[in-house]
Amino acid sequence: MSFDVPYAEYKYVYAAKNHRPFKSKGVYGFSHGGFTPQEIIIPKFKFTKIRAQTSKLEIIVSNKAELNDVPGELFIIKLEAAKAASDLFGAQRKVQIKLYAGNKEYQSSNIITLDAGKTDSLECSFNNNSQVQAVLLDATTQEQLDTVIIKKSNLRDLGGL
Repeated sequence: MSFDVPYAEYKYVYAAKNHRPFKSKGVYGFSHGGFTPQEIIIPKFKFTKIRAQTSKLEIIVSNKAELNDVPGELFIIKLEAAKAASDLFGAQRKVQIKLYAGNKEYQSSNIITLDAGKTDSLECSFNNNSQVQAVLLDATTQEQLDTVIIKKSNLRDLGGL
């Protein structure tokens, strides 16, 4: 059955006479399992990207000044996510911190998930190094988000004296 209905560059729409399965007669018969509305209704939607790339949640190392002179072997890296998300995809981000001594990676953190406006911290060790570099990475794309040089203090912790 044909319908004289123009669609895009076509002049007709063809459909079976009914929705039941059928088979034509003859040696080289044609069979069809019938049709469903999903097979004959063609939606006219066009999906496009407004922007070339969705925005991601901005996350930074918030205690860079404290990490410039750290007494002892352990230090804490504090992460801070931006307060407002620009869109639905920018409301959460998975990150990871990698620590380098010289040019060699010596420690990698677990994946940390941060929501907009939230903070998190990670305790790390110098691993007998006097200076290390912490690199904050997006866990999915491995894009570098932030970096900080962490220096061990030569002064001993005098226990509050």
